Amino acid sequence: MMRLRLLALLFMMGWISCFLPHAAGQSPEPDRKEYAFSNYDVTIHLRPDGALDVRETLRLDVIHGTFSSMYREVEMNNLDSLSHVSVTGEETSVDSLSMERSGGDLMLRWQYPERAKPASFDISYRVYGALRSDDGMNVLKWTAIGTEIDVPVSDVDVTVMLPSEIAIPRDSLSLAPEPETIRASGGGWSISFVRDSLDVGTGYSVEATFPKRFDVPEQFDGLDVLKGLAFTLVTFFAFLGAYLIRRRRQPAPDVMAREPRMPPYEAARMLGEYRAPRMHGAMVFDLARRGHLTLRADKKESWLNSTTTIAVDVHPNESDLRPFEMEFLNELSVLDTLDELQSDMSTFRQEQRTEVRKTLVERGWLYDRSRPYLQASALSVGTLVLTIGVTAWAIAQHVPAAVYVVGPLLGVSLGSLFFIGSRYAPTEEGRRLRAQLNAFIEEAKADIESLSEDNPERAAERFPEVLPWLLLSDDMSAAWIKEQGETIEAAGVPEVLPAWLQQTGTSADATLFAVYIAAITSTGNSGGAVAASTAGGVAGAGAGGAGGGGAGAS
Repeated sequence: MMRLRLLALLFMMGWISCFLPHAAGQSPEPDRKEYAFSNYDVTIHLRPDGALDVRETLRLDVIHGTFSSMYREVEMNNLDSLSHVSVTGEETSVDSLSMERSGGDLMLRWQYPERAKPASFDISYRVYGALRSDDGMNVLKWTAIGTEIDVPVSDVDVTVMLPSEIAIPRDSLSLAPEPETIRASGGGWSISFVRDSLDVGTGYSVEATFPKRFDVPEQFDGLDVLKGLAFTLVTFFAFLGAYLIRRRRQPAPDVMAREPRMPPYEAARMLGEYRAPRMHGAMVFDLARRGHLTLRADKKESWLNSTTTIAVDVHPNESDLRPFEMEFLNELSVLDTLDELQSDMSTFRQEQRTEVRKTLVERGWLYDRSRPYLQASALSVGTLVLTIGVTAWAIAQHVPAAVYVVGPLLGVSLGSLFFIGSRYAPTEEGRRLRAQLNAFIEEAKADIESLSEDNPERAAERFPEVLPWLLLSDDMSAAWIKEQGETIEAAGVPEVLPAWLQQTGTSADATLFAVYIAAITSTGNSGGAVAASTAGGVAGAGAGGAGGGGAGAS
């Protein structure tokens, strides 16, 4: 029995041993490929005509899997052309080689018999346009290893060969990084750079600078970009200075102790393009205080939030209305709330602003500058198009000196529009009127601030009287109104709203100035001052080393 059991055990062990090698050879990832470059040598030979003969030797170290193709990607953005391409293998043959241009890169791809062992390949090609000039010097910068290589690279040797024909003295030769060796070679120089290894995604570039021997294009650098930006700013600030000088010529306002005779909506358009959109908000409160409409604030609470709507009741007295105001009230009468003033009457409001502008032009307070405005706009756009064209040409032809043209052109493009200003500018009389309006508005605002401290009762009465004008102030905001309200309410002044502003529903619990803020907000004027800014950007082009790109296997 023991012998039978022993024979059975030996049989089982033998049967298992037949399958163990096969099982051990199997991988949970049979298609996984893994490799590295165990050696990467690059030789760059500068020819007497300024071209470069480049030879690269890549040692593919197979870690896992089999491989039958490799590729080398050469970045062509800073090169003119590439020719004389060949790829040969040391341990294996190269069956086919293809070249494909994609954007600014040239892809070299070659096939070879599938193998799981290391293989070395020699790639050689000639490039034109890698050499550049900079301040009387020639610069040879070459990216031997591109950052696109996504596997480790070991044993990197880069050699730069400078021929005897260009006769470069050793003390005039500048190199980066620090070379391993420099030795004379056939009357020229052989410069060796060495790196033991490179991490994944780490590039390696070399650079040689020597007295100018080749008449080649200048290279772009950061200083060129700064020069272009400086010329842009100088030109732009010249326009800005002229604009500020023109602004200083504003006449001094006459003293205006009483309310202007023009209505607030005309004043809004008279004060400039940025305050014109407040025209109808000011008109709402002006017509309300004159008794032509009533506003009712209704605050509704929900478990999510609370909202306050301002209902509108229109009851015009035609004997006290201009045709323009009557037209506005007719449009307003079909609305339920003031919120609809912004959403449903945008076209109408724009048309009315245009009509008011025409009226001011007819009175001689504004003049139509459409022709010079359009001319300045055309000049700005044309200059910008020209700037883009010159920039594209300068980058393509490597002409850094173009910054002396591009910078001022861009400054003219930005500055001309800034200087021309509004399409409808005030006349001499209009400038005087504008100054008077600003003085009155600021005086009314200062008056409310002073009364809030010294005579809160009068401040509470005065505020709704001047509210249409306060909306035209660049310094008035919801925060300012809240501050004045808190000062007045802290003095114990009875919270009495004017007859034209009422509270209904739960809004009756709201403070006096909270209702004012809700009404102002519904007209779109709660944001206070309207500010405008112009930002200009200057884009420059820099040049890195030629060559580079990725390399890999599959």
